[in-house]
Amino acid sequence: RRLLNHMLSTLSVFDVMGSIAYAFTTLPTPESDYMYGSRGNDATCTAQGFFIQIGTVACFLNVSLAVNYLLSIKHGWKDEKMKTKRLWFFIPPIAVGLLFAFVGIPFYDNMMLWCNNSARYWPEVPVIVSIIMATVIMGDVCYHVYKKTRITRRYSSRGSRLSLSVFRQACWFTGAFYITWLPY
Repeated sequence: RRLLNHMLSTLSVFDVMGSIAYAFTTLPTPESDYMYGSRGNDATCTAQGFFIQIGTVACFLNVSLAVNYLLSIKHGWKDEKMKTKRLWFFIPPIAVGLLFAFVGIPFYDNMMLWCNNSARYWPEVPVIVSIIMATVIMGDVCYHVYKKTRITRRYSSRGSRLSLSVFRQACWFTGAFYITWLPY
């Protein structure tokens, strides 16, 4: 339970970082671009793009959350076992986010409303891969619970309520993920 709270807190920190960078809108945009509200220069534009890209760590941490659900529901991992693998829930998503943020530095430029990565399709690819991974993982969790429910349905009606409950929770998780990241 504590691991889940730490993951959600870390996700929120990176999400806030990206959101604050977006909130500056055209302010960091170079004045030479003659956009309304632009007061920045190339360095401020790069900084805004960098922190917007850092915000995508939240997307990658959503995949870690999905893996957490998969390991606990399908594979029966308890908190003690999760704690031994704790770093694997944090280091890969943060490392991937930092990698893309640093590699993108030469590409941060004015994108009309804010400065972001101007490389064609490149900044969207990791987000799309994360969305697909989280969807597949949560689908696997739902299918696993559905199969278990079918087996136990002959003995108890509780299984179908549990299956519906897990399905609803998976839909809420995946739906919130889609609402947050598909517009990206």
